[in-house]
Amino acid sequence: MHQISTLMSLLAHAEPQEFRHKPRVLVPDSVTYDAGGVTADKVNKVFEYIINTEIFVRDETTSTVSFANVDTTPDSERSYLVFGIIFYWYVFIYPMVPFPFSVNPAILAYSIYGYIPICIVNQQISGLARISEIIRHYPIDITMEQIDDEVLQWLDHMELPYEEFVEQLRDASMERDDLVRRMGNDIIIGESKAAFDKVREGFQRISGFTSVSALPL
Repeated sequence: MHQISTLMSLLAHAEPQEFRHKPRVLVPDSVTYDAGGVTADKVNKVFEYIINTEIFVRDETTSTVSFANVDTTPDSERSYLVFGIIFYWYVFIYPMVPFPFSVNPAILAYSIYGYIPICIVNQQISGLARISEIIRHYPIDITMEQIDDEVLQWLDHMELPYEEFVEQLRDASMERDDLVRRMGNDIIIGESKAAFDKVREGFQRISGFTSVSALPL
């Protein structure tokens, strides 16, 4: 545990430019450095440790590991930051850590774009694609009486206020697909906005290659 905490602190407080050099670990009782198996093992243990702490929880709706709704503390902020750093540098740039398929893809998408793309939103929110198709045909001056029962039932299920929904529909500056994406983002992110932002901060810390930050999702 002490070694994990030490490595987390080193990663969290390292200067951004230091990540441009592949990390090396001094082999005990030796003057040599290891940049392969030993280093990868230590970084991977930190990554697995973070995923298995109380700040993550299994989301049964997506069958993935997502953020738990916990209060943000200095320790959890450090964990989110280090999680993002490892995800970018040691999963993508230096492939020392296997890709974590168990992690909710919304977390990676938000880390890259600063929002969750509609393709992932539709995958994770039941019925949203159908709602998107319905409201795409609504006029800009729509009234509450014109809202389909199917849409109202979905709003009730998602606990979204009718009035705010209609107001957004009437906003001529907002495309309907953007409205659906924003609604989906609000639902998925929920009370975990601070966690999403902190992981993104770590992920975006002096990006090494622009191609990684422009992954098509």
